Amino acid sequence: MTEESNKMPRIPTPPLSQIGSATAPFVYFEGAPTFGFDGAIGNITLEALTHVATEDRIVSERRVVAHLRMSAKGLASLKQAIESIELMANPSRGESIN
Repeated sequence: MTEESNKMPRIPTPPLSQIGSATAPFVYFEGAPTFGFDGAIGNITLEALTHVATEDRIVSERRVVAHLRMSAKGLASLKQAIESIELMANPSRGESIN
């Protein structure tokens, strides 16, 4: 892989809204058990574990925390971001994205 191929793609977009960005949620998840493509829309469901104390025990449940929907362009951008994170997490592969 060349250094050029590891860079994020340049996708022309409007400026980022500071108003909308200030209230955007942080989503933590532990799995993406379902995913698919319906027409031109990709979808991924994100789940996290929750632990609830009852009177006599602790109950663990899987809960859906987000339903991602994206265009093919959004999917490509998400894929590139995930691949870049994997390179950062595994620097022993001898590759660098910087």
